[in-house]
Amino acid sequence: MIFVGPCLGSFASAMAHRAPMQKSWIFASADESAAGDKAAHKSARSCCPHCGGQLGFFDLIPILSWLFLRGSCRMCKKPISPLYPFLEVLGLIFSLLFLYVYGVSAVFFLSLLALPFLLALIVISANGQKLPPQLLAIIFTIAGWVVGTQLIQTETPVDYALDHIAGLFVYAVFGLLLPLLRVKLYKIRTEAAGEVALLAIAGLWLGLSLLPVFLIVSGLYGMLAAALRIMLQRSRQLTMTHAFVASFILTMLAGREIASWFA
Repeated sequence: MIFVGPCLGSFASAMAHRAPMQKSWIFASADESAAGDKAAHKSARSCCPHCGGQLGFFDLIPILSWLFLRGSCRMCKKPISPLYPFLEVLGLIFSLLFLYVYGVSAVFFLSLLALPFLLALIVISANGQKLPPQLLAIIFTIAGWVVGTQLIQTETPVDYALDHIAGLFVYAVFGLLLPLLRVKLYKIRTEAAGEVALLAIAGLWLGLSLLPVFLIVSGLYGMLAAALRIMLQRSRQLTMTHAFVASFILTMLAGREIASWFA
């Protein structure tokens, strides 16, 4: 986990940068490949956001490269955002927490698989960008695997299935109501499709029984994020989708335990 977690965080940073621009985060696109342009082929490779120089192996060692290079590009010497090592550290922390909570199990590996996509969505939504449909589709698929795995293992499969199917629909309805609330409060319409899809995925994964915990964690995270933006004198965000993504991860980890506090 000490190696895998930071790599997942590094992968998340690449997706957060490339996916909103509809650039491939794995391979060069078909158009780029057909063009036969060397520069185009490099487009799916990691590069400096300032000079565009292609990064080598020693530039891409999670956490350590940023520290050894003192947070700057080896080629142009311009500063590289601390967001990159921050995501790598988060990848390490959450990977260890998933291992602690789930042990070596199918749900652990599926949660680990979903982690970089969820971290990428936090960054994307915090930047006020639309959630990429391809990332949502991947997380939805993983959520289906998680539910299927748990359904086989649980002693009450009917109750479990009803809880998670109901969760998908109720969370989605909540997502549909949010834009109406924002219109009433702020008189501004916001794009809702990505947020509704995200909430539906969270409902499928977590189940209806964890909706109160999910909303409480979302609210607390949202208030902390809003306070931080005020301290940093950043403009206010009309949507807090990143609060839902963060709550999704935290509820995956501790939702049942938090729910037991209110039982």
